[in-house]
Amino acid sequence: MPRPLRVLMVEDSEYDATLITDRLERGGFHVLSARVDTEGGMREKLNAGDWDIVLSDYTMPCFHGLAALEVLKQSGKNIPFIIVSGTIGEDIAVEAIQKGAQDYILKHNLAKLPAAIDRSMKEMQDRIARKRAEDAVRESEERFRMMADATPVMIWLSDTDGQCNYFNKTWLNFTGRPMEAEINMGWAENVHPEDLSECIDTYLLNLSQQQPFRMEYRLRRWDGQYRWILDEGTPRFTADREFAGYIGSAVDITEQKETEIHLKYAKELAETTSRKKSEFLAVMSHELRTPLNAIMGYSEMLSMGYGGSLTPKQKHYLHNVIVSSHHLLELVNDILDVAQIESGHIRLIHERIVLDMFFEDLLKLVEEQARQSRVTIDLRIEPGLDVIEADPNRLRQIFMNLLTNAIKFNRPGGRVEIRMYYSDDRQWIICKVMDTGIGIPEEQMPNLFTEFHQVDSSFTRKQEGIGLGLALVKNLVKVHGGSIRAESTVDKGTTFTFQLPAQIPLHQQTSQPALAAVSTD
Repeated sequence: MPRPLRVLMVEDSEYDATLITDRLERGGFHVLSARVDTEGGMREKLNAGDWDIVLSDYTMPCFHGLAALEVLKQSGKNIPFIIVSGTIGEDIAVEAIQKGAQDYILKHNLAKLPAAIDRSMKEMQDRIARKRAEDAVRESEERFRMMADATPVMIWLSDTDGQCNYFNKTWLNFTGRPMEAEINMGWAENVHPEDLSECIDTYLLNLSQQQPFRMEYRLRRWDGQYRWILDEGTPRFTADREFAGYIGSAVDITEQKETEIHLKYAKELAETTSRKKSEFLAVMSHELRTPLNAIMGYSEMLSMGYGGSLTPKQKHYLHNVIVSSHHLLELVNDILDVAQIESGHIRLIHERIVLDMFFEDLLKLVEEQARQSRVTIDLRIEPGLDVIEADPNRLRQIFMNLLTNAIKFNRPGGRVEIRMYYSDDRQWIICKVMDTGIGIPEEQMPNLFTEFHQVDSSFTRKQEGIGLGLALVKNLVKVHGGSIRAESTVDKGTTFTFQLPAQIPLHQQTSQPALAAVSTD
């Protein structure tokens, strides 16, 4: 089927315009065009409609190609521009390309025009996408700096070579020095001479191993007084697990170091710092979720037809936006959960959970995923195990992560089994999630529960995620007072086993006549 192409032709010859149109239609396009040969005409047509491409002759009685290119640039529209001329010198062609033209085609060689248009339109789309990505990164960096400058904690960043390239206002206000004096290794000039060697050695050693560190040293304040600093550095990694440098936070701990008399004050200071960190985390959560909610909301409205009818391609693109937005929101929530657990700010709300009702609701959430993957889910609970005491929302997170992984990395016609039973001494409730999927290589098992770790295989790399799910599961099980382990055989499947304290007295438990079995096809 011919592809629609809206062409604005800057051409004084109607005959040549007809030849160009014929060549494009034979090249697979359905051409909708307008022809102009003056500056005023071109400006009028640019303002009157949306165009996919501008094709311009170079030499015309009242106009010329470079002037047409300038008119397009002044319009601010991102439309590819190709010169189509009978004769054009190499120097003029180079000048046109340098000024923004995507290509030039000679009229006696119009067979190359369809391919040149495809290439130019793709290059323009790539350029627009790249600019949007760069703008997003720049906006993200600006937002980070605004939030970092608002926190009372001294924050710094380094590159992959360990050279510091950013200090927030709190740091600069503390030292009383400008950014230019602190960047690279300039900050070391403020360190007490007696602490400098150990400070630098600690930093460089951990840099070479790309691992977290914490160190204490005396740092000269703006008034010349040395203050004890607790400095913690955390390695940063890209989505591809490439080392990107460090992010560090430093707080003044002089009172804790110098005297026990100020211990109470030091504790309050630490609590204030912790609260501010939590506020910083909450602000970051809001800043990330607000634009995400807008993206998701407007995308849903567009998909429902509020903005008018959509082409199948537009619906496909919009569907990708919606799915990606939901996925990104899940990643944000996972990151914030992990951060809350690590900072000790997560609070469990223990309740008595009726397991039949819990799993009835839980399996509905994965029913569609299992159906599409043609995976069967089987649930079996030991007789007498009716109730468990835990945080229901967090327990749901644990099972959802394990179940979605078990389905996602299974194979069509595969099986997922859930088993729950008491340990022999009845002090623990054992939970197993077993699948018949692709399994996990033995060398990957030690890092399975590490944050941002993903199993390195061609299949798993096709799946979404940044490697937080199992780390989150491990931490949630741990805060419940339990533990988790995994066993796996490649091409045979994986079993995750976790245990939780059995806190419900035996006399409060009811019995069941047989193993409960629930299957979802």
